Amino acid sequence: MRTDYLPPAVALPHRGLHTLHGAQGRWLQCLEGTLWLTQQDDPRDIVLQAGEGAPLDRPGLSVVYGLSAARFALLEPAGAAF
Repeated sequence: MRTDYLPPAVALPHRGLHTLHGAQGRWLQCLEGTLWLTQQDDPRDIVLQAGEGAPLDRPGLSVVYGLSAARFALLEPAGAAF
């Protein structure tokens, strides 16, 4: 299996916080654990389990919180040039 094309994962401890600025258009993929995601001016609270993902579809700040120890990756939209 080739892994050289996989995006780097971000490790987040339980109760850890990670902020994202300008990530609109990307996909947040939960790889391990449980995450809570909220985006600026978005009334939704999104909870992701391992294997689930969500679009970052709002401009501005996005906040990812570890409801448990977790890992996630930010994926480029399909067809994006690298």
